Amino acid sequence: MLTNKLQNVPAKIFHNNILPFRKERDFIKKFTPVFIISASLAIIFILWGAIAPQNLETVSGNAQNFLQEHFGWFYLISASVILLFTIYLAFSKYGHIKLGSDDDEPEYSTFSWIAMLFSAGMGIGVVFWGVAEPVSHYYVPPMEVRKHQRPRRARFDSLYSIGGFTRREFMH
Repeated sequence: MLTNKLQNVPAKIFHNNILPFRKERDFIKKFTPVFIISASLAIIFILWGAIAPQNLETVSGNAQNFLQEHFGWFYLISASVILLFTIYLAFSKYGHIKLGSDDDEPEYSTFSWIAMLFSAGMGIGVVFWGVAEPVSHYYVPPMEVRKHQRPRRARFDSLYSIGGFTRREFMH
């Protein structure tokens, strides 16, 4: 069967996660306490939101306001310290530590990594704001659009005013 064949497969394949489980019982080991606690909390919040959405909104809103009011400074300082620390690590002697074996070569160049990170950042922005911004402008048009146009025309124009020169100029 499959398990007999898997015992003869080199360890390198397992290391690359092509075949993540040598035996069926290894699948159970993936249910660690961290996974169980995280999944339980997620299910509890989903059920809470489904059963009592107003209560969840009130409690989470109060918690967010409390945290922003009392610990907003800590968040900003922590983010700044972490950013400075990673910049320090990148340009110090620790920035040259190889992740992997000593004889491993990078699969991608530095330029490719920067391009992939940039693409991922732009992609998530497009995915999120591609829907959120036009919808928010449709329901509440920007102030300069609201002053000079009829409401229906203002809503329509504000949908297409967010794409910069290219999209806006070619849509009208």
